[in-house]
Amino acid sequence: MTFLFTKKGMGCTYHLLDLENLWNNNAIAFMDRLEESNASIGYSGTSFGTAFPAQDLPNSKEVFESHGIPFLFPIKKINTPNNVECNGQMIDCSNQKLAKIHFVGCTEQGDFTESIQIHASNQAVYSSDLSFSEWILREPKFGEREAIRTSGIASQFYGFSEGVRTTLWLQTISVSSEEPISHIVLPVNENMHIFCITLQTRDL
Repeated sequence: MTFLFTKKGMGCTYHLLDLENLWNNNAIAFMDRLEESNASIGYSGTSFGTAFPAQDLPNSKEVFESHGIPFLFPIKKINTPNNVECNGQMIDCSNQKLAKIHFVGCTEQGDFTESIQIHASNQAVYSSDLSFSEWILREPKFGEREAIRTSGIASQFYGFSEGVRTTLWLQTISVSSEEPISHIVLPVNENMHIFCITLQTRDL
C-alpha cells in the first residue's frame, strides 16, 4: 500500500492511500462512450450498466477534500477498475498509531453494516462496524456525510438521467487502540464499494 503523501491537520496528520493495486470494480461511466462502457454498480450483470457519471467526479488521481479531510481519487479511464468491491482485502497501515480511518464509498442493492478488522502490531485484533448507505439515496441511513453528490446517474440502457442523483458517502471509524496498527481487513460484501481511504494519525 502506498502513502501518496501526507498532509498536516489540526493536531493530526492525514495519510492518503493509493488503492490502485486493489481496484476490482468499474463504477464510473463516460457520457460520450456509454455504449462501449462496461461500468456497472447496481443491477450488476444486467443490461442497465448503471454507474457514476465521470464528469461530476474529481479528476484522475486528484487530491480533493471533503469536510476538511483530504482524499486521493482513483483513476477515471473507460473500462478500467476504479474502486474496491469488498472481499476481505488487506490494507497496510505501516504500523501507524491511528486515531481515525476515513472512507469514501457506498453500497448498492441495499444499505449495509459490516465488520472491519483492525490488526495492531502486538497481534491484537479489534473489530469495528463499517456502514454505508446505498448510492442512490438522498439521505444517509447511518449518519454518513456526503462526500460527492453527482447531478444524475449514467446507464448503458437509459443514457443519463437527472431523476436519480448518485452519492459517494464519507464514513469515519475511530480507532481506540493506542498500539501501532499494522493493517486492516475489509469486509466480505460485494455490494460495498470503497473508492478512497485516508488514515489519520495523532501528532505527538
